[in-house]
Amino acid sequence: MINELFRLLACPSCHKSLILNKNMFLCNGCHQEYPVINNIPDFSLFVKNQDLRLSQKKWDEKYKIDAKKKIIDELDFLEMKFFRLTWNQITKHFSFKPNSIFLEIGCGTFYLGRTLAKKGITVVGIDMSMEALKLAQIAFKKEGVKNYLLICGNVLNLPFRENAFDLIYGAGVIEHFKDTFYSIKELRRVLKFGGLTYNTVPCLNLGSLTYRQIWGNIPRLPVLENLYCFFHTKILGAKHMRFGYELSFTRSYLEKIHRQACFSTVETGKFECILDFDYIKNKNLKKLAIYLAKNSPLFWPMIYVAAKK
Repeated sequence: MINELFRLLACPSCHKSLILNKNMFLCNGCHQEYPVINNIPDFSLFVKNQDLRLSQKKWDEKYKIDAKKKIIDELDFLEMKFFRLTWNQITKHFSFKPNSIFLEIGCGTFYLGRTLAKKGITVVGIDMSMEALKLAQIAFKKEGVKNYLLICGNVLNLPFRENAFDLIYGAGVIEHFKDTFYSIKELRRVLKFGGLTYNTVPCLNLGSLTYRQIWGNIPRLPVLENLYCFFHTKILGAKHMRFGYELSFTRSYLEKIHRQACFSTVETGKFECILDFDYIKNKNLKKLAIYLAKNSPLFWPMIYVAAKK
């Protein structure tokens, strides 16, 4: 199945077709070579931008730590805790048909894809962290699942041909790129006509401007973006940027850039997520924080954007 899914690939630089020669892909157009490491095509040479390198470094560090844990047990926990809530919200906007192909950008250890693959859906996951993909591969092999493909690469240079996927999902991904608009254009390029992209991102509100600064969030607003970025990257040396470079957005901004990218329909709203607030030790304060995050747009943690091509 992995070799069959290689047909979805294209050069991330010129978008020409690729030829597989042993453990290496060769581009028919620009003749760039890309290695295949344990059945994982590696296009990570395009991770060049400062914001991408920072995110890649942070996530690689996390997954190297995870590799020392009982990772399969952790993935089972993630599946039980998050899959149903996430999938129910996505499928309000999209219904799978036979032979539909699912792509998750920033897939990490790809617990969502593993769950869908076990249901017979063909899944593809792409992430900048090879460490995460190695863990995902271990989990897929343990389950005996074969209808999947893992790719090392990034959203700004997707290594896929045009019109390849029916559904593209990103759980907190497109906010990690300064050029968010270009990442959205890339998603549209590889999406089939009639297909859907569904992305969740941090909501730009009072919450992101205050308490979410403990993990270095940057508001996508004129002036403020540069000020917050300078403060977190130059003054604090990215110390608190737990997830790497991360922006927060308003719903109106997300709608605007998706329509500029020529999506036919765009919808945004609150994304329901499980809230723990483990860093708040006072029980009453924690209850208040959860209540505000669930009920007040001023404190929503995440919003979604669902766009059809």
